[in-house]
Amino acid sequence: DRDRLTRHQLLARLPGLIDLVGEHQQRCSYQRVGKLAEKIKSTRSGDKESVEALLTMIRYDQSLRQVTVERTRLDPELLDFLFGQPLAITLRRFQVKLMKNGARITIASAF
Repeated sequence: DRDRLTRHQLLARLPGLIDLVGEHQQRCSYQRVGKLAEKIKSTRSGDKESVEALLTMIRYDQSLRQVTVERTRLDPELLDFLFGQPLAITLRRFQVKLMKNGARITIASAF
């Protein structure tokens, strides 16, 4: 539990990647996801602004993962190390889920 390498130390030799990881961590923080999920769960029809904010985060997360693989040619299996699990999967931990109705995607309480 002491003197372990950090993600920053491991990525320090890859220009720009640590900045990208930091930006993702800031824009897609679990703390922010948790606050939005609570707002969505606390209203019967879901808080529309929170739903849209969370959908925007999910689209950013998905896009960043795709672009990172395309531009850096990193192994896609490294994405979870860099950015954590995809937000679309992580939502389950916050008791909300993605729902698809035709082309329309929304978020609702899982319970």
